[in-house]
Amino acid sequence: MCSSRISNSCETVPLTSGFGMPPGANHFGGALADLVHIPYASQMLLKVPQGIDPISIASLSDNISEVWKLAGKYLPRIKSGNALVVGGEASSIGLYTALFLHQTKQVSVLYMDTDKSRIDFAESLGIPVAWSDKFPKSAGRFNLVCDASASIEGWNLATRSLAAHAILTSASIFWTNKLSIPYLEFYNIGVEVQIGRVDSKESMPEILKYIESGEFTPGRIVTQTADFANAKEAWMEPSIKLVVTNN
Repeated sequence: MCSSRISNSCETVPLTSGFGMPPGANHFGGALADLVHIPYASQMLLKVPQGIDPISIASLSDNISEVWKLAGKYLPRIKSGNALVVGGEASSIGLYTALFLHQTKQVSVLYMDTDKSRIDFAESLGIPVAWSDKFPKSAGRFNLVCDASASIEGWNLATRSLAAHAILTSASIFWTNKLSIPYLEFYNIGVEVQIGRVDSKESMPEILKYIESGEFTPGRIVTQTADFANAKEAWMEPSIKLVVTNN
C-alpha cells in the first residue's frame, strides 16, 4: 500500500497503526511519550523548513493534515463554490479547516457551531460564522461540507446541507457501525463521501506549501502551550489547541 501512496494502511504494520491513540500508541508511542518508534523513518519524516515556528505546526501530521483531507484536496473541483464547516468536538480540526478556507479565498466558507466560545474565536480570525444553541436541520446548500462535529446532530446537519453533486468529508469518529444517512436524497442529488483516517505522509507536503507561502497560518489556532513538566495539568484545562513543548 505504501507504493500506492496510501501509507496509513501499510501492510507491514498492524492496521490502524499510529501515534497518540490506542491501539497504535501502545507500540509506537503516545501523545506525551519521550520517545516514539517510527518505522521507515527516512521515508515517513518531513523536515520542518527554516523560518517556520515548530509550535505553529505541531499538529501537522494529524489535525492540520486533516485540513487537506477535508478541504484542501478538493479546492480545484469546487472553485467559486461554497463550503460549510460544521464545528464541534473535533474543535481544532474544524477551526483549522475553516481558517484554511477563509485564508486561501478560493471558495466562500461558513463555520457553524453550537459552542459560543469557538464561534467567537473563529469570528476573531475573520471567519464568517453562524451560531445556534442547537444545530438546525440544514444550513443551506453547499458544494463542500466538512464535518468536525463528532456529534449525531452535527452529522445530520452536514448530510442535509449538500448541493447537487456536492462533496461530504468528515473528521468525526463515531464509535458505531450504524449511522444513518439520507440515502434517497444522496442518490437523487449525487454525493461524494470521504470518510477515513488521514493520510498524513501524503497530506503534509501539500498543506505545508500553503504554510510556507504564508497563505495559511495554522499557528493562530494554538490557544495554549505548556512544557512537559506541566503537561498533565495543562491537558486537564479546556483549550481549543494545546501544544506541549519539550525545551
